[in-house]
Amino acid sequence: MEKILIAVDDGHGMYTAGKRTPLFEDGTYMKENEFNRAVVDKLIVHLKRNCFDVLHVSAGDTDVPLKRRTDLANNTIPNGFGRKADAMVSVHANALGIAWNSKAKGIEIFYRSGYKAGKKLAQDIQEYLVKGTPLINRGLKTSNLHITRESDMPAALVEGAFMDNPEEALLLESDAYRSECAEEIARGLCQFFGRTYVEVPPAAAPLPDGAYPVNVVVGGNEFDGLIIDGRSWSPARDVITALGIKTWMFEKKSISINGTAVETKIINGIGYIKSVDLQTIEVAKVFLEPDAVNTKRVIIYPKEVIINE
Repeated sequence: MEKILIAVDDGHGMYTAGKRTPLFEDGTYMKENEFNRAVVDKLIVHLKRNCFDVLHVSAGDTDVPLKRRTDLANNTIPNGFGRKADAMVSVHANALGIAWNSKAKGIEIFYRSGYKAGKKLAQDIQEYLVKGTPLINRGLKTSNLHITRESDMPAALVEGAFMDNPEEALLLESDAYRSECAEEIARGLCQFFGRTYVEVPPAAAPLPDGAYPVNVVVGGNEFDGLIIDGRSWSPARDVITALGIKTWMFEKKSISINGTAVETKIINGIGYIKSVDLQTIEVAKVFLEPDAVNTKRVIIYPKEVIINE
């Protein structure tokens, strides 16, 4: 897969004066960089999962000078990758002023005027942000911004919502909205570069109490089994297929092999059978390593295999 380098930038710094919401009712406020940084941190995870190289040009809490940010993206300052970035995304939160104002709302993205590739990048990101978030589309904008002007690659500056809009400020504070923004920006980047977005793997479902994973080996195949209450359980379909057993059925949450029903457990949608039952019904030989009490690996051989002790 082609190596693509994305420069990511969380706008401003944690201590940049004036870049914050007005005071909430409880006397607290949110710094803009709290939102920017959280989105970028999540974005980096999505981009790496999608096989992008990632250059974070504003790591740390200090306000990195804008020239340094673009110099790193351009590799004018050595950035550790030995090449300039293929695209740059800068994440911000918007504001009209320092007091609460409900008039301004929505998401907008800036790009360099006259730069078709930059406009396409902004369009792709905006498309997903508008689909995936509840905010209105303020459209694409051009302005004489350092990040978009001085980047030697397509660059988009994302304004995620308005800090001085009371409703949107609460969104900017929420982890759910930050996560959504990061995901949609990543989807837009994938679209821009012609890649299929790789979804977040589903969280592993919890195992039954007292269960832990064990390696099940059949020939040259390895499968994920379970030890439950001291007994080894093997994933039925995988093991039966690897053993070459032709006559078996899975019906009414029960598995039978060669006409003999075997004890079955359905765990997280997978049917498991007790490993030793394969030996009991004489279709395989089962060995537990190092022993039956502290099993770390289950080795299963077809019945006809001769094992040299």
